[in-house]
Amino acid sequence: ETVLKVYERLPNGKSRLAVAKPYKGIEKPMPTVTVAGGAKDSAVDIKRLLHIGALQVDLKDSPVRPAIIGYKMVIGNGEQEKVFVAAGHKLTLAMRNQIRRLAAGQTIEFRDINVLMPDGGKKTVKTMSVFLVETDEYNIGRSGTLDNR
Repeated sequence: ETVLKVYERLPNGKSRLAVAKPYKGIEKPMPTVTVAGGAKDSAVDIKRLLHIGALQVDLKDSPVRPAIIGYKMVIGNGEQEKVFVAAGHKLTLAMRNQIRRLAAGQTIEFRDINVLMPDGGKKTVKTMSVFLVETDEYNIGRSGTLDNR
């Protein structure tokens, strides 16, 4: 909270306090970033991630959707980290190729997600990660093997 003060200039050149009112500032909400429909620390199907191939961003109670300017995708941890950089919201070809090599159970981290807000300002979502899984979502027909008895 703060106090909003309005001063008026008098004819003699001096100023005086005309109005003082308490004012409660409201912080703008942080954007919510999802990866292939998965929120932070959730499981995402590998094939779904490759099919959608982009990060999405949403802003609570806003009719205008923010835009992702760029981000980093990090695979591994410590000295074994592989870092990929993207401009915009889509996965780059190098990112897609690396994701194809990953197995279920691994984690992908997205860092420094720069978001252009509807008011023209910029916010940065520091980090979010997703856990890779394999599901039958993109398989057609029977799953498993056929038994010819």
